Amino acid sequence: MDYSVDRIEQAGGRQPESAPRQTQDESGTTNTAVRTLAARALRALMQAVALAEPLQRELARRHGVSVGDLIALRRLAQLGEATTARFGEACGVRRSATTDLVDRLESAGLVERCPDPTDRRVRIVRLTEAGREAQAGKELVADSALAAHIHRLSQDEQIRLAELLERMVQPAPEEEAPVEVGP
Repeated sequence: MDYSVDRIEQAGGRQPESAPRQTQDESGTTNTAVRTLAARALRALMQAVALAEPLQRELARRHGVSVGDLIALRRLAQLGEATTARFGEACGVRRSATTDLVDRLESAGLVERCPDPTDRRVRIVRLTEAGREAQAGKELVADSALAAHIHRLSQDEQIRLAELLERMVQPAPEEEAPVEVGP
């Protein structure tokens, strides 16, 4: 018997009589129902990401960087500014790769290296005006197919979507903790 999300949705959200037993949590929600909703949300998110992908590629092309570099720019925008080491750590790249990343972004005019006012051995990486524009992507977003899909939603739906997506992309508290390196 097929117990997939699609099969359950076809049955109006009900599982067939022969479905595996379900357990309930203290609120009365079944584990199967939670998994079904999570699968539905993930499927919808992946479809939305697919709508955004061509936009990302075009934005990267216009600024002469990769999509991965755009993601790094967005991470730097979240940080505000950071030491080269902190920026690399936040992007999840090795120290040697961080230098290459910052070199590429600097060559494209999207970031600048500045001296740290408290330690002249350290360099701070910050977005340039072009970097702020590139990571925001405003010039492409307004007229994109993705924007057209969002504009079909009511104002309340747009607000709720924005709130949920913003909450989803916020790092969990354990992700924000500094990474301990060394002995």
